Amino acid sequence: MSGVQLQTIYDGNSILVDLRELKDDSVQSAGVLSSDVTSVVATIVQSGNSVNAAVPGSTWPVALTQVDSTTGQWQAVITASLTLTEGERYQAVIDVRNSDLGRRIALWRVPLVAKTRERT
Repeated sequence: MSGVQLQTIYDGNSILVDLRELKDDSVQSAGVLSSDVTSVVATIVQSGNSVNAAVPGSTWPVALTQVDSTTGQWQAVITASLTLTEGERYQAVIDVRNSDLGRRIALWRVPLVAKTRERT
């Protein structure tokens, strides 16, 4: 996934995963908003090792649900219970599938860095 910028994940804060305008780029659908998604899940993994182990503190993967009255918008909240280390690199892995057709629609790996939110 080229062009994805490093994002901040704040230790001790809940995280809203918000996927908008999910499009199906298959030849048949030609980029229309996807209405045939059956599964959207997210996992936060440790970056920089070959295992990419899931971060402790949640039951993975977290299922996103479709936002009412929308096509192509999915959301989930990951609770503040994750065990993160300041300055460490992680990835948010978002996997979109249509299990009825047995295919993956999209996969994103968004680079993250952990920070502690401080009052100034």
